[in-house]
Amino acid sequence: MMGPRRGSFQARLAALMEATQAVTSSLDLEEVLQTIVREAAGIAGAPFVRLFLLDEAARVLRCRVGVGRPPGEEHDLVIPVGRTRPRDPGG
Repeated sequence: MMGPRRGSFQARLAALMEATQAVTSSLDLEEVLQTIVREAAGIAGAPFVRLFLLDEAARVLRCRVGVGRPPGEEHDLVIPVGRTRPRDPGG
């Protein structure tokens, strides 16, 4: 999926339309976020993509979904607000 979408404007536009359709047709947040991340990876030709959401109470960015990494690993990444690198989930 990643390689073919990378090249043409038409393919990138189709990927954006698929992501838009997922956002407007699903009430399942996890499904919507996975579609967005998957399509972003395809458009960019990136080996992996992660989507972080702000946890205002803890003042951190938490990785919510990702593609290109082992399942579950993406949920362990946390970036304190104001930092540029993730910290280890244990510390």
